[in-house]
Amino acid sequence: MSSEVVAAKRYAKALYEIAVQEGRALEVEKELKDLVSAFTAGDEVAQFIASPRITVETKWETVSQAIEGKLSRPVVNLMKLLLERGRTELLPNCWSLISKSLVMLWVLRMRSSIRHIL
Repeated sequence: MSSEVVAAKRYAKALYEIAVQEGRALEVEKELKDLVSAFTAGDEVAQFIASPRITVETKWETVSQAIEGKLSRPVVNLMKLLLERGRTELLPNCWSLISKSLVMLWVLRMRSSIRHIL
């Protein structure tokens, strides 16, 4: 398993736990998916985020203005943390891992429901 996947698992696990705790897991997963789409949609965004000439503070100011009021606090916090640590490339893996976790949660709940019926 690559170090990138291992790192993404840590972030995804923390975000997933917060989302489930707040009862917003599906909302957080959708927001993360939309964020990943925005970051991978065009070269301009990727170049801006990857540029060593632009400070983290400037990157965060720009990104926070773009996402303010559109994303839940846990997703905003994850984005800020990844920007500060220079790890925004982990976003797609975080989204993928959270999506898989939600599918597993759904399967477990369905199994439990079926057992109660039988």
